[in-house]
Amino acid sequence: MIRRLTALAAVCAAASVAAGAGSASSRPPVINLLEIGDTEVALDGGTEFDTPKAGDRFYFASALYTWAGTKKGKRIGRDEGLCTYTLVRFPKVLAYCTAEFHLPAGDILIASFIRFSEGPLDITVPITGGTKAYANARGWARVRDIGPEESSNSAIAIHISS
Repeated sequence: MIRRLTALAAVCAAASVAAGAGSASSRPPVINLLEIGDTEVALDGGTEFDTPKAGDRFYFASALYTWAGTKKGKRIGRDEGLCTYTLVRFPKVLAYCTAEFHLPAGDILIASFIRFSEGPLDITVPITGGTKAYANARGWARVRDIGPEESSNSAIAIHISS
């Protein structure tokens, strides 16, 4: 469950990056990233296999790469995030997540309530802001799990508002 939530948070962060890119005319309106999770930590005890309770939190950090749909490109940054479970009544699980993408041109922040369900994650999250080239970033990102279920890899498409 933590891996799925971590992937979601990473996607949110990636979405923020895309929105910020819209303010720089040299950036494309959509940024495609591959997120590969490296760190997931349950902050309130337990492990990723324990059933979470409302109020439990987890931290995640991942590497970000350019992504062309099937080919991993060069590493361009990292993300970090924090999620707090707000409702845990299986099969309904809800968490509030914030994530920040650290990219060469600045940082992008995303935040949203995320509903988790069985199967691969496929969500859309809003960009809430950013720094440097991504100051006042707006837009949305689609985050979707890719690879086997035990993988913490996600494809992120960040859409920049016009």
